[in-house]
Amino acid sequence: MGNCIDVSEHNGSVNWYTVKDSGIDYALIRCGFGQDIESQDDKRYLENIQEALNAGVKVGVYFYSYAKNGEMASGEAEHCLRLIEPYRNQLSLPVFYDLEEDRCKANVYDIYTTFEAKLKEAGYNVGCYASQYWYDTVLKPVGIDFCWVAKWGGNMPDWGIDIWQYTSTGSCSGIGGNVDLDEVVNPNMTALIPIPETNEVNITVKVEAPDNVKVNINVERG
Repeated sequence: MGNCIDVSEHNGSVNWYTVKDSGIDYALIRCGFGQDIESQDDKRYLENIQEALNAGVKVGVYFYSYAKNGEMASGEAEHCLRLIEPYRNQLSLPVFYDLEEDRCKANVYDIYTTFEAKLKEAGYNVGCYASQYWYDTVLKPVGIDFCWVAKWGGNMPDWGIDIWQYTSTGSCSGIGGNVDLDEVVNPNMTALIPIPETNEVNITVKVEAPDNVKVNINVERG
C-alpha cells in the first residue's frame, strides 16, 4: 500500500519536497491529452515529473483520452510515447489511459486496445483510469491488466483493483486547493514489461586462416 496523489496543470505549482514530507509515496502525473501536438501536452508535465523525481516521489503517468475510434487512440498513443520515453527508466507505475468522455463509449474496446497495443509494443505496462460506474458498465467487454478506479467515499472496491482514487476534494501540503487522493493497493506494479530470461547465448567467432587450412571449432556447455 502507498499514499498517492494525481495531478495535472490544473493543480498549479506544486512544492514536491513538501508533498514528499507530508507522507506521499507516489504521484500519477498527467502528461497530455488528445492528438500529438504540443498545445495538448500538459503544461506542467515536465515540471511536475522532474521535480517529483528530484524530491524522491515515485512517479507514474496518465493520459487523458478524447478518442472517438481506434485511429484517434493510435494518435493518442504516439502523443503519450513522445512525452514518456525520456523517463521510461524512472517510472514506477504502469501508464494509465484515462477514459471518461462520453465520446469514447461507442468504440471503447477499439480505443483501449489500440492504445494499449502501441504502448505494450514499446515495452510499457498499461492500465485504465475510470469511474466505478464505467468499470461496471462501459468497460465490461475490455480486458484490463491494471485498474485505477475512482470511487469517492465509502469503502474501497473489493474486486482486486490496483489503485483506488477515494476523493477529488482532498488536501495535500505543497498543493493549493483540492487534490485527488489515491491509494496504491498493488505495490508490485511496474512501468515496464519484464523481459523474459533466456539461456541462449550468441557468440560470433572470426577466424582468419589460409584457404587450404581446415578450422574446427568445438563448443561445450558448462
